[in-house]
Amino acid sequence: MVRSMSKDSKSERIYFYDNLRWLFVILVAVQHAALAYSRVGWWPVAEREKSMLADWLMAFCDASTMPMLFYIAGVFALPVLRRKGLGAFTLGKFKRLGLPWLVCGLVICPIVPFVYHYTRGGLILTRSYWDSWLVTMQSFLGFDFGLLPPMSTVMQQDIFYQRYMWFLGLLLAFFLIFGAAYALWRGWFDNREINQAPINMTGLKTAGFIAATGGAVFLASCAVIMLMFVSSPGMTDPEVWFSVFNVIQFQPSRVFMYLTCFGLGVLSDRNNWTARGMFNGGIVSWLAPSLVLLAAYIWLRHIMFYGPAETMKLFGLLTFFSRNLLSIALLGLFTALGLKFWNTQGRVARNLAANSYDIYLSHYALVIWFQLMLLAMPGIGPTAKFITVATLAAAYAWAISNFLLRPRPIPAIGAAGALLAGMALWIKP
Repeated sequence: MVRSMSKDSKSERIYFYDNLRWLFVILVAVQHAALAYSRVGWWPVAEREKSMLADWLMAFCDASTMPMLFYIAGVFALPVLRRKGLGAFTLGKFKRLGLPWLVCGLVICPIVPFVYHYTRGGLILTRSYWDSWLVTMQSFLGFDFGLLPPMSTVMQQDIFYQRYMWFLGLLLAFFLIFGAAYALWRGWFDNREINQAPINMTGLKTAGFIAATGGAVFLASCAVIMLMFVSSPGMTDPEVWFSVFNVIQFQPSRVFMYLTCFGLGVLSDRNNWTARGMFNGGIVSWLAPSLVLLAAYIWLRHIMFYGPAETMKLFGLLTFFSRNLLSIALLGLFTALGLKFWNTQGRVARNLAANSYDIYLSHYALVIWFQLMLLAMPGIGPTAKFITVATLAAAYAWAISNFLLRPRPIPAIGAAGALLAGMALWIKP
């Protein structure tokens, strides 16, 4: 299989996918930074004044970050599995995803309910961190299976919720499913007779791909949402979370989007889409629908959240529909942009690509810490606070990754344990 693009001869990595990955990891940090200054009410740090910029950027990130990260994971899944073999591939995913999931779940995730009660209680500690941690871990050991309550109830009752670690748990499940599928249908995945004819993605074909893929995801997601409402009388939130024994947690309303994007990534590598022209030269054909759908999504979302209460029901379905289409459009747009303009790596980009995973692991606690620092600080508007938090969290997450997590992973685990012990000993009423 020949690819018409620059690759690292040793790692066989396509540069622009690595570049897109670190970009969207940073956008995840931006999204979490925006939550304190948006209309979301369950985030542990909630400013009274809201920022329209934070709300708009959060909407963009909500529609783009995780679909793109699942897609990129799918792109690399097949070549890594072929190179390592099924056993080493599976073991490697457990080590790379499972161990950080456990460490962050024990140390970082329990911080969130503790901070929630602290900010909602007038910035007064009502219990020690150790007591809060024990309550959260006791909930985890309940091994819940089924739908979780609405997020506000989860936060108030200290129900175990994986926070940002849900991505690692669900991605690990996708990798395991993919490995099983490869073992069963290896001939299909390794078929060398794949059509290599160029793909001419006209504007009409691109629009059809967005409509067909996004529409199919929307219909499948709506079917699951309807099933949840029928099976759970009294449920009002269509985007509640589902817990599989507290090991895997996901939103049923979005799992089809993530599974589809992961599958598109696998197909992109198997069918050689990038070299055949699936995204080559089609920037305008991806850009036009992306801009239209982004404007529609932000407008619908603004009406839904800032309008009268009844608009939530009137515009909720349309907003959900536009977000599904937008996610597919942005996936194609950023892939086309990356392929055309960003298929090289300088020193900075290479460093960010190498640190992207650890930036994801470390950014969450930093976002909450900087939001807390600015919470009671007068004279700073919500937009300025949002920009400050996003910038500092991303910068410090990179520094922690570059100088601690990546070069010294074992001491980093020890430091996480020491952090947990320190918080348990000293954070008391």
